[in-house]
Amino acid sequence: MRKQLSALALLCLTLVLATASQAAVGPDISASLLYYEPVPATPGSLIDVYIQIANTGTQADQITVTFVDNGPFSVDNEADRVKTTPSIPSQGNFLLKYKVRVSPDAITGPNNIKIEYRTGTSPNVRSLLLPLSVSSTTVSVSVKSVTVEPAVLIPGNDGTVTLVISNDADQRITSGTAKLDLSGVDLIPIQGTNQQRFSDLPAQGERSLVFRLAPSPTMQPGVYKTPVNISFIDQQGNTHSMSEVIGIRVGAEPEVSITLDDAKVNSKQSIGDVFIKVTNRGIGEIKFVNIVLGESETYDIVAGGDERYVGNIDSDDYKTAKVTIEAKDTDVTIPVTVTFLDALNTKHTQEAQLSLKVRAAESGGNGLIITVIVVLALLVGGYFLMRKRK
Repeated sequence: MRKQLSALALLCLTLVLATASQAAVGPDISASLLYYEPVPATPGSLIDVYIQIANTGTQADQITVTFVDNGPFSVDNEADRVKTTPSIPSQGNFLLKYKVRVSPDAITGPNNIKIEYRTGTSPNVRSLLLPLSVSSTTVSVSVKSVTVEPAVLIPGNDGTVTLVISNDADQRITSGTAKLDLSGVDLIPIQGTNQQRFSDLPAQGERSLVFRLAPSPTMQPGVYKTPVNISFIDQQGNTHSMSEVIGIRVGAEPEVSITLDDAKVNSKQSIGDVFIKVTNRGIGEIKFVNIVLGESETYDIVAGGDERYVGNIDSDDYKTAKVTIEAKDTDVTIPVTVTFLDALNTKHTQEAQLSLKVRAAESGGNGLIITVIVVLALLVGGYFLMRKRK
């Protein structure tokens, strides 16, 4: 009998302890931001925020949840600020929806929604911050840099144009196309087309696009404006387009020759004119051509100074400059420096050493002797002819 009473007492004690333990655990409430829409949350937008209340403890009485305006987030309707859930069983949950206004001045990036909640009539209030990121409303792609190799494209030869495009927004770009508008320039795509496709460009990301182009062999040197048209789709499925203009330089290294075109100087008359010829053998015009004569012990400039300006010279053309000199030697060396601008206004300097052989003066006596001999021959021939007739 005593053993039965002891067993019964032990069972009762176990039941009391289990009940006390269960009561001591109680409800265990947590809250989380389940999702929101539309995505992304942008400054000035109105979004639906879904907050899940979960209970991992014993059954909980009704829970009162209060939305607290915090940072850029405020409840859109004051009547919805305080919400009450029914009792939540163990391992149960309940979903609350708030319409939330995002401030137009919201700073992009992580921000926090704030709520407060309590269980039943408990005076204990718990605060919780739920992170929600705000994205910029700006959707923008720009051409960050342009690299042309070689820096100046040569007509008839191909080169590369590399565009680095940048996603300047907080949204991912799912796909896009960059196109060079070549309708106004004589540039020809090589081993490809004038457009490049790209995909999955993350926020603040960059992408390099390479175009291979060749100027037409007859293309004139210059700087050519080339529009770049970019169209793309953001992560929300919206289509955007933009346009920028880049510059592509076309030209070639100038080919200039400097020669003596004519010289009227001889040993009898050491003072005479020499003509310096500048020829443009390149594909583009050269401009502001200026000739400067250097010093030499073999000649002196008689008049006009040491500088001659001849102006612009077209491709496959030339101009001359006259200089009056006095030869001091039979072998005259004239140092010449020519400066000019090419079609791209790049300054060039070219030097040359022009050589002049002073000719011997023609003698007038030889002609007189020949004339006298001819006259004498005629007289002698006439004399003998007359004697023969007699």
